Amino acid sequence: MENESNYDLYTRLSPRCWSEALVAKAAENELKYRAIHGDGEARMLLELHQLEPAKKPLFGHAVHSRAEKMRSYKFIYTLHLKFGH
Repeated sequence: MENESNYDLYTRLSPRCWSEALVAKAAENELKYRAIHGDGEARMLLELHQLEPAKKPLFGHAVHSRAEKMRSYKFIYTLHLKFGH
């Protein structure tokens, strides 16, 4: 990761799966290291990443809140077993 450009590291900050999340954490650590040691571009890219909304959730589907809660129905099933006759 030390040999990659700041922009390449920035593009890896948005993971889409578990293995990419590991690479994203390493890229974030490298950008933080560069920002601490005086790299202004790395600092700017980290701040830009914090301001961006998440493109897509990592796991599952996004749940959208609804203004009105849908009416729910509960069905109760009973099972009658007849032994014998």
